[in-house]
Amino acid sequence: MRRRILIGVAATAMLVIFFAGSSGCNKSSRSSPNGPSSPVSPTPQSPVPQPSGEIIRLGEPVSGTITSQSICKFARTDPRSDDLCYTYSITAPENGTLVAAVRLTPDAATVLRFRTAAGEVIDVFCCSTTTGRVPVQAGSVVQIELAYVGRPPGYPSSVPPVAYTLETSLVTGDLQQRGDLRAIVFGDTARTQRVAQASVEVLDGPSAGQVARFAEASGVYELLDLPAGFVHVRTSAPGFNPVEEQLIVGAQWPRELVLQRTAPLVGAEHTLSGMVTLSGSPNALLIRVRIEVIDGPVAGVFTLTDDDSGIYTLSSLPAGVVQVRASYGGRTQTLSVDLSARMTQLNFVF
Repeated sequence: MRRRILIGVAATAMLVIFFAGSSGCNKSSRSSPNGPSSPVSPTPQSPVPQPSGEIIRLGEPVSGTITSQSICKFARTDPRSDDLCYTYSITAPENGTLVAAVRLTPDAATVLRFRTAAGEVIDVFCCSTTTGRVPVQAGSVVQIELAYVGRPPGYPSSVPPVAYTLETSLVTGDLQQRGDLRAIVFGDTARTQRVAQASVEVLDGPSAGQVARFAEASGVYELLDLPAGFVHVRTSAPGFNPVEEQLIVGAQWPRELVLQRTAPLVGAEHTLSGMVTLSGSPNALLIRVRIEVIDGPVAGVFTLTDDDSGIYTLSSLPAGVVQVRASYGGRTQTLSVDLSARMTQLNFVF
């Protein structure tokens, strides 16, 4: 773990996240060896993600231990979720609110997450509770992840075993009456390029036609005071193909929406990263600083320096010279950088 002074970092404790998504198996289309042959190729089917982790039943308590060897399957494909963890999959028998409660021995710096069957984060609960609640629909698969998020010296081998018991239940008719929906829109599959000129619009229900407002400070799109439960939204932006998804209202964790460019960028294999520090204090890294590309093929995409490391990363960039602007505390600084190398570092000092 990097030992740096971070400006404005809050302490992390217990966090819980649940994910809900369609159930099913990942099967490829192919002819049966015992069936009649056909010259016509079968229609390709979109693969349905298989549940990760141990499959459990609603109301069935399960116990386990997080150790230095605990790894969740989906975490291997998402480098931002590389904590030691264990995950369970559960299918909702009917509509309602899924409740998960965790008991730990001893207390530890852990998080409980809810994910969809595809591994998308639905919500996170932190610090003051070991119980999480999310709306679910009948037949949806929910991944419940319990993760150790501390980084003591010598991590992960120094992590003492953390024993836990997970209990689940389903409450019907217990949804809140109103809630908010927050989303982050990305323009790359690595989820480093945030898009500021997107439209997130509700397509159904009494809030149909409502468009999210963009919060400049946080980079989050917000739809406020929606009916509880689920809402169908359409996300679009200039230069990207629109996508439609059903999202949960009332989640604390912003949902991440990924758009695909209508014209793929040629040679988008370059990465820009760096840090932002205070003048005279090179070890004082600033968090939540906005880093934006202001010209070239990806003009307008931005990112924020990380809450933990104070470092920013922009991936999937094409080669070329671009202007990059950092914004912090009402001040800005613009630097030119040549992205001819695969990995380029650009630091800012305020």
